[in-house]
Amino acid sequence: MSDDDGTPSLGQVLARGLETRFGMDVKQVAVLIEAAESEVLGVFTGARAIRPEIALKLEKVFGVNAMKVMTMQAERHLIQTELEPDVIWKLARLKPASESK
Repeated sequence: MSDDDGTPSLGQVLARGLETRFGMDVKQVAVLIEAAESEVLGVFTGARAIRPEIALKLEKVFGVNAMKVMTMQAERHLIQTELEPDVIWKLARLKPASESK
């Protein structure tokens, strides 16, 4: 699954990288990182967020930088959240603490 604008999810990018570099599919990755195949599939299709434990396992087994993965995921989530109409409306109503005095 990609974002509405067609950009691949972080999980899809990871999946392509692991497939290209190591020639492994979801099942092989799941076995190596000792995770459920369904969870790895969910991450790689973009249907699931990457849990910190999975990021750490990917780092240990494949050398993927867990901190970068989690940071990229958080940044992407924040950007998507900022664009939601109800969040835009709620943020617009807030005033900085310095103006509250």
